[in-house]
Amino acid sequence: MIWKTKKFSALVCLGWVMLVIAAFFMRYEKSRDERERLALAAARHLTGMITVTRAWNAGHGGLYAPVTPAFQPNSYISDRMRDIQVNDQLTLTRINPAFMTRQLSDIAAGENGVRFRITSTRPLRPNNRPNELEKRYLEFFEQSAVDKGEFILEGNKEVYFYMTPLVTDSSCLECHAKQGYSEGDIRGGISIMIPFLMKIPLYFLLSWHLAMAVCGVVIIHLGIHKLSHAYDTIEHLATIDELTGIPNRRSFMAAMDVEYKQSFRDKTDLSLVMCDIDFFKKYNDTWGHSEGDRCLTTVAQTIQSVLKRPHDLCSRYGGEEFVLLLPGTDLKGAVTIAEQVRLAVEKQRDASGRTVTLSLGAAALDASQSSPEDLIKKADAALYKAKKNGRNQVQYE
Repeated sequence: MIWKTKKFSALVCLGWVMLVIAAFFMRYEKSRDERERLALAAARHLTGMITVTRAWNAGHGGLYAPVTPAFQPNSYISDRMRDIQVNDQLTLTRINPAFMTRQLSDIAAGENGVRFRITSTRPLRPNNRPNELEKRYLEFFEQSAVDKGEFILEGNKEVYFYMTPLVTDSSCLECHAKQGYSEGDIRGGISIMIPFLMKIPLYFLLSWHLAMAVCGVVIIHLGIHKLSHAYDTIEHLATIDELTGIPNRRSFMAAMDVEYKQSFRDKTDLSLVMCDIDFFKKYNDTWGHSEGDRCLTTVAQTIQSVLKRPHDLCSRYGGEEFVLLLPGTDLKGAVTIAEQVRLAVEKQRDASGRTVTLSLGAAALDASQSSPEDLIKKADAALYKAKKNGRNQVQYE
């Protein structure tokens, strides 16, 4: 029973641990999905700002800014109105949406590490050629004009790469019509690299789920231990006589069935002794039920003390009757043990000097008994003979 309890406890604990592990991976995947969702939302928001800014620039036909040593005209703008000489000290140069996007990217990269740029397989500016990752995304846009992103490693740091297709509109054709683009064509994409700082709380998740696993195992172990203890208590109450503390009739019948079958199978001896306290009803009526209970307990313990072998069984059969199951014992041995029991009980005296005696009937298994009940009937017949012949004696069948 203990082994079965430990095995059951181990299986339940293993099941709980597997459940916690599954919960950990589910939570980890959910955290990854949430991280991906937030990164995608941030990238789309930034792309939206870039797109709005580009649309604002394109809507004005480009913007002009002063030429300085640090800011020179865009050589890829082929427009006679690209530069405007205001006076000897001031020259303005035109900034188209693409040129403005590069400048904004340089500012963002310097401030927060965010980088973005316009790229195309047919760029006007050679530096806008796509890298391998961007090329893969551009090939994807040819099949499906849907933005997407992924986390990648850049050196030893994880960043979020995002790219959205760039659709040609009327304001783009001024520069790109000569490349063969028409309105509505996908002529490239805007790629963004975000140094995403949100990390999956792996240490916290591991610690939390480990604590859950340990607590669960402890609770399961304690719960099963208590259930096992409760089961043992119930089983004990079901097989032990509450008054005398020795096995009850149910326990005897179970043992009788096992020993009877084994005796027939192995061709070994099996004997049975039935005992009855002489004139117990008179004793009980004279001295009261409390004294009667005390008498039953004393007799039970005395009989138990005579039995030396661990497989011999003494049970309370009912009322003032007791039964001795003696495996590996022939009739002669059973009679000897019965006589030892009779003498031991006869020698017992209570505080008032009262004594009780036993009548005992012994029987041994033989080929004529076809069931345990036959052996019990035979021992009971021997007990009846002992009572009929004057009590306080051993008879056998």
